[in-house]
Amino acid sequence: MLELQALQLIGLTVALSASGALSPGPLSAAAVVNGARQSWRAGVKMAAGHMTFELPFVVAIGLAAYELRWALSLSIVRYALGGVLGAFIVYFSAATAIDGLRMLRGGDPEVKVSLASTPYVTGLALTALNPFFLLWWLTVGLVLVEAASTMGLVVGYSIMYPSHVWMDYAWLTLLSGLGYQGRRLSGRKYGLLLLALSTVMLAAGAYALMALA
Repeated sequence: MLELQALQLIGLTVALSASGALSPGPLSAAAVVNGARQSWRAGVKMAAGHMTFELPFVVAIGLAAYELRWALSLSIVRYALGGVLGAFIVYFSAATAIDGLRMLRGGDPEVKVSLASTPYVTGLALTALNPFFLLWWLTVGLVLVEAASTMGLVVGYSIMYPSHVWMDYAWLTLLSGLGYQGRRLSGRKYGLLLLALSTVMLAAGAYALMALA
């Protein structure tokens, strides 16, 4: 009986997680950008940053779903998160654009990047500051939390969460790997790619923030 329940939970988790993990957005766009600037390993680091916030948040939902849902129902909370998220996206995009312009002028990309533009911090920030990610877990993801809770917090979560988070690692690593292919381009073309990716990142962020209005 427990084995059947576990298989059902895994199947439900994989089916519902695809709507969140594989959806386009700032995190996905940033994975391509970081991959182009570094390597496919950037996706792994971003997923680790994403998980650093997500796992405690998912556990908190199991303990205080009502309180978290109430907090995110307040416009001021969502707008505050969106404002900080927007500022981070602008900074991240600007740093990428500067690297692109440097390549166009015959230089090399900046090696020493600030902490805010490292893959781990990017994954953490774009997760913790994204109201839509938080709301996904309090709506669609709440189904998974409730299903896992029926098996007990430790057993249920040890089955549900790994069944979910592997998609984040696979997806972000894939996107970073695709971005990394751009490093094979000549210096000028690589610079143009970075400029294009910085624009995509801004567009993804603007689209997400406009939905808050």
